[in-house]
Amino acid sequence: VNPNTLNYDLQYQRMDLDLDPAVNFISGSVTSHFLSKEIMPTIYFDFTDKIPVSAVTYHGSALTFEQLPTKELKINFPTSIPNNTLDSLTIHYAGVPDNVDRTYFYVNTHNGAPVMSTLSEPYGAQTWFPTKQSMNDKIDRFDIKITTPDQYQVAANGLLKSEILQPGNKRLTFWRTQYPIAAYLVALSIGNFTKLNDTIGSTAFPYINYIYPDTLANFTIVD
Repeated sequence: VNPNTLNYDLQYQRMDLDLDPAVNFISGSVTSHFLSKEIMPTIYFDFTDKIPVSAVTYHGSALTFEQLPTKELKINFPTSIPNNTLDSLTIHYAGVPDNVDRTYFYVNTHNGAPVMSTLSEPYGAQTWFPTKQSMNDKIDRFDIKITTPDQYQVAANGLLKSEILQPGNKRLTFWRTQYPIAAYLVALSIGNFTKLNDTIGSTAFPYINYIYPDTLANFTIVD
């Protein structure tokens, strides 16, 4: 538990990231909605000091902040937030994720094609997005919006809401999970997958399989 993050309840996060599995780089923003548990002149997020934060925006204005060697981002409010107040801010950042100790943010190739994925258990989420890693506070709802070159598919948490082609041969993929989730379980995988839609059970629960094309012939769906 990080004692500096105990003064708020992290209720919602939305990541808007631009990723290319051929490049070990991450850029974009994370918006966080939080409920204060006491008067808050500052707020801390767990986040690496290896990826530079370019700005923190709050109600249309820029906030001052510090990236600490303790892998924390300290953000200062212009005036203290009262107790029991729902508020939000957006953190903008870009850089190369730190994989010195473990590969939480994986970039490689499969059969010659680029692939990117994350595996943050237990405390690796802070190496690639600002969040609250303490296990005593799950994030109530999470949106994942990823822009990639349009030849790639993006698998992530929750329900696939949309895939929209963008200018410049890009694709915006939007996933949403509406169940409380620990930060380390937020995950994504990007590659030239073959996407197979299916359902399971008497309720016809929908799910999607993302398969490498070279292994598709060996894939079988079993209900």
